[in-house]
Amino acid sequence: MYFNGTTDFISVPSSAALQLPIFTVSAKFRTTKDYTKSVIDGMIVNKGGTGGEATGGNQNYGIRIFKETNKIRAGFETSTGTDYEPASTVKVNDGKWHHVLCSFDGAKVRLYLDGAQNASMVTNAKPEINTQPLVIGRNSKDSTRWFQGAIEKVYIWNRRLSDAEAIGVNSNIIPRDASLVYENELCGCKSP
Repeated sequence: MYFNGTTDFISVPSSAALQLPIFTVSAKFRTTKDYTKSVIDGMIVNKGGTGGEATGGNQNYGIRIFKETNKIRAGFETSTGTDYEPASTVKVNDGKWHHVLCSFDGAKVRLYLDGAQNASMVTNAKPEINTQPLVIGRNSKDSTRWFQGAIEKVYIWNRRLSDAEAIGVNSNIIPRDASLVYENELCGCKSP
């Protein structure tokens, strides 16, 4: 589905199933937007949003294109607003389809890009659990940080996928067990 970068987004009300201390979040996307010129991140999918440090408004989990580098940052924020988001080693605004997956098991945040682990961060910090909505295409907590480009195949699990499962999702091998708490294929919609 194409997101125009100014008004297009999908919002899902918070529920207990989406408030996750352990998680895996995954999406496919493509964009050519240069976020270094826009002075804002491009939020692909997030619950809780970024941009403020007040308790109740921090990111439970999310994936974004970072404004300073055009690289992926994915992970979570604590209730005090401290970020635990490893960054990808490559820029992703090249107009090609990319698959990104981020998982957290309570001890390590892992970032996979295009079927391979790309970055990680060891931490025993806890994600902020909040009642902010799950949002695709912009910041969860307010109308900022719009994504411009296409997003599809958003999945969220309430567990860390194994390395083999994480790599498999890149090839459309989707673990559809009881731990899959959200899925939205976003296919067959308008394109740019």
